[in-house]
Amino acid sequence: MITATTPKSLFRLGSMLYDVQAWDEAGRIFARVSELLPDSSSPHHMRAMSLTNSAKYPEALGEYRAAIKANASSSQSYNNMGVLLAKLGHVPEALQAYNDALVVDPEYQDALQNIKHLHRF
Repeated sequence: MITATTPKSLFRLGSMLYDVQAWDEAGRIFARVSELLPDSSSPHHMRAMSLTNSAKYPEALGEYRAAIKANASSSQSYNNMGVLLAKLGHVPEALQAYNDALVVDPEYQDALQNIKHLHRF
């Protein structure tokens, strides 16, 4: 049995669970890390990704927003939130999230590609 007690060891455990696609378990671990480190964006971001993979989209959006609140210079969180918003059909909001990612990192290729993809439809 693996016993993780520190935020760092819990985060590693959550990452390992994420890597083996144990989305729900990973999400629970990242939620615990978020409780221990409420001002850290990484556990919120990873929980959002886990929730997205579990098709728990409203919760995932909330976690992306929490990640951005904790670190407004996370272009990846803005971009991933945009991907989820686009998937849900919220195109204007998705475009805004991609643009926010580009404000943080004007060369962020994923956001640039996602904007191009949105304009194809």
